[in-house]
Amino acid sequence: MISNPATANDFAKWEREAKRLSLDSLRYVINDCHEAAQAMRGWNPEREGFYIDQGSTFGQELTKRTK
Repeated sequence: MISNPATANDFAKWEREAKRLSLDSLRYVINDCHEAAQAMRGWNPEREGFYIDQGSTFGQELTKRTK
């Protein structure tokens, strides 16, 4: 079982990556994170949270651009 929580470095890396992606790519990554989190549900809650955090970070960039 992978049990590495998201770190401050992860969030910084995701924010940098999100700024470089197109809107379609952001949506794809967000959906992929959502699906990965669902796959971890009930099996690895820490990894589920990791993917939720990742998707939320990319979602924040999407929100900034679409306001």
